[in-house]
Amino acid sequence: MICNERSSKAKSKAPRLIVIGNGMAGHRLLEALARQGLPYDITVLGEEPYPLMPNRAAIGIDRVNRCVYTADDQTYPYDRLVLATGAVPYLTPAEGHGRRHCLPYRTPRDIGIIKQSAADSRSGVVIGSGLVGLEAAGLLLKLKLETHIVEHSTHLMAMQLDKAGGQRLRDKIEATGIQVHTARRTEAIEPGMSQRYRLRFADGDALEADMVVFSAGFRSADNLANVCGLALGEHGGVAVNSHCQSSDPDIYAIGDAASWGNAAFGPGASSRDMVRACAAHLLGQGLYKQRLRVGQYREDKTVSSPSRPLRRKPDGWPCAALPKTAGVTDHDFA
Repeated sequence: MICNERSSKAKSKAPRLIVIGNGMAGHRLLEALARQGLPYDITVLGEEPYPLMPNRAAIGIDRVNRCVYTADDQTYPYDRLVLATGAVPYLTPAEGHGRRHCLPYRTPRDIGIIKQSAADSRSGVVIGSGLVGLEAAGLLLKLKLETHIVEHSTHLMAMQLDKAGGQRLRDKIEATGIQVHTARRTEAIEPGMSQRYRLRFADGDALEADMVVFSAGFRSADNLANVCGLALGEHGGVAVNSHCQSSDPDIYAIGDAASWGNAAFGPGASSRDMVRACAAHLLGQGLYKQRLRVGQYREDKTVSSPSRPLRRKPDGWPCAALPKTAGVTDHDFA
């Protein structure tokens, strides 16, 4: 494919930076760069439409020609590329999970579809009882549906609470009118008798509901990285070094899309630290060099280096796909 004329014209001498993903991590990165005067010609590509930002979903990365292809048949060249694609809901492997009113809960678009489904439903069940699962259950209750929560662990929020804490939370949740079912692993979602679906559990019990909402965790949206041959973490996500560089030193990953030391960071404080590390390296600074740690971050204000020119590869430079097991070293400007 040939790069589109609008993108290929050299309107400025600033290096071209593409950010794929317009969620929390992507916005934080843009804010961090804006504080330094936006030294890049920046293009943001994302699936979610926003004012002044059309739906430009990236569908492929060409590391040889250093371009990103989008669903509207455009091609955008880059000097540096940041993957801030976030995560997608984990869908239970239960048989029948792809039925029409079986829906994920993650994005504003998902919430809109859930509301449409609720208009034709009397009851709903949320699979998963983490913070997001409880939020999803609250939405169903607000939509005036008979609401259930199904959790495979013995108590709610098992990753955050002990059994006693989980029981206290259950009491509060059930006081709102939500029915809680713990120690239930869904094996199949089948047509129901009195309601649209029947959830069949591993212990032989069953529950009927008109709609099913999945909120049993998330996995990194790393498909673009996988297809173009970037190294992935053991549990998914783009493997990155302490600068948030991938196995290709000109491609970075931040937030839910990244894996550092085979650990996912999520949307909290560590994700903000990843944004700072990525921004510092993009700006040619050494403030955050090799300071990325799981769960903590330390800024070393005694180390600083002036910005240096970005390293450019000759046209057509081969970027062979790296094996999934390849390590990611601390690349630096050269």
